[in-house]
Amino acid sequence: MSQLAKISSKGQVTIPADVRKKLHLEAGDTVVWETSEDGRVWVRRINPLDVEYLSAVSGTLSEWSSVEDDEAYRDLKPFRHSQSSLPVYGSSSCQT
Repeated sequence: MSQLAKISSKGQVTIPADVRKKLHLEAGDTVVWETSEDGRVWVRRINPLDVEYLSAVSGTLSEWSSVEDDEAYRDLKPFRHSQSSLPVYGSSSCQT
């Protein structure tokens, strides 16, 4: 789904009604804007607990935002969803 919105002279954007419905947004809710280097933007609703958590760890997370960290993370992506080849203890295939 794509929706258009204009930016006001104050830098404000009205979130289209269809988007507010889809994200279950109400007055007073908090959204986070996430951007990528190639110009893509994501907007998502976050809970108050998420805001507190992000505030608490923001200093730590900023330490991991270098180009080297991005490259290391990219190198790990193929392993994120792979199955482990190690035996599971207690399974019938495990020899002791």
